Amino acid sequence: MSSYEPYSCYDTAKDEIIAAVVFKFSATLSIYGSVSIILDVIKRMRSGIRNDSYQRIMLGLSFFDIILSFFFPVVGASMTPSETGWLMAMGNETSCFLQGFFILLGGFGSFGYQMALSFNVLLLISFRWSQRKFARIAEKPMHFLIIVSSVAAAAVPWAMKTTHPFCGRCTDSNTTYLKLFVSLYLIMISFCTIAMVWVYCSVWRQEVRMKRYRQRYRLSDVDHHRDSKRIRKVLLLYTLSLYFCWGFYLLRNIFTAILGKAVPFAVTVLFDSLFPLLGFLNMAVYFMPKAQRYQEENPPLSLFKAYYFVLIPSIRLNCCKRRSSEEAATEEESDGVPEIISDGADMNFIEFNAGTMDDGAFMSSAFESEVDNGGDN
Repeated sequence: MSSYEPYSCYDTAKDEIIAAVVFKFSATLSIYGSVSIILDVIKRMRSGIRNDSYQRIMLGLSFFDIILSFFFPVVGASMTPSETGWLMAMGNETSCFLQGFFILLGGFGSFGYQMALSFNVLLLISFRWSQRKFARIAEKPMHFLIIVSSVAAAAVPWAMKTTHPFCGRCTDSNTTYLKLFVSLYLIMISFCTIAMVWVYCSVWRQEVRMKRYRQRYRLSDVDHHRDSKRIRKVLLLYTLSLYFCWGFYLLRNIFTAILGKAVPFAVTVLFDSLFPLLGFLNMAVYFMPKAQRYQEENPPLSLFKAYYFVLIPSIRLNCCKRRSSEEAATEEESDGVPEIISDGADMNFIEFNAGTMDDGAFMSSAFESEVDNGGDN
């Protein structure tokens, strides 16, 4: 640890300060988003509202996102050895190893839970699993595999003593291990993309089938199909958030590595600021059902304001002046929150495929009905 790039791989001290401030601000938003998801899941547990596998997956994803966002952008250079001379560098060799471990732990854990989220939705939509079946068969082994493998993978550079300061933070300097990390990232992106396309194709095929029988079988399966499209939309938004945050950051690094040219500072700061925002965007997708329902019940509100009132419980009571005394009387006594916000009916997928007719049974029933009616539609 005798020689280091000046200004944490930036050209001037001014650039280093600007990049550090922007990076930390984005990471703070991400931590806020992840903490909001965790608190919501805990609140539902304490209120006796059932959480399903989807929310427990989001709990794990948010936990690892907090680790990654805190030790990567927020802590930044403060855990690097003071002899680097970087902005806010005040650590030593031990703190450097700790930072490298937690950055990799947060990264590997986030990879695992991103794939778990896509896998969960894929089984629900394309293979007609229920959340109860997923929890009974796949959930516990999935959590165990993600946590144990993430800890083991993050501990390898620590054991090999290959963690060193680089560009304002402590990372693994083993080129082979870094290639493995990038490879796992690409595998995660590919898996999430394939799952999203598979789910979209499944819902499209369902739409084709439902179009033929829409008039005769309107009630149960039309509702079921609406839920399919809702869950499909959730997966799409989570996947797009992944592309938006980590995709540009990866492209910038690939561009630099392949061409050997420095990316303009403004582009670097822009792409680096997107990287830590995943937790914040996940929060926006997670609370979207609450915000949309709140907006529908209070037409003067914009969606942005609905998010604002949903995420800040202390001001929710004063947001809608048009509520009648009867509506106010329906508020829950626990925290004064209107029932529509506390209701978890569309905050999870626990009722999806639970006691509903599957595609095969539905098509068989439709065929038998056609035969009984002489084939007339």
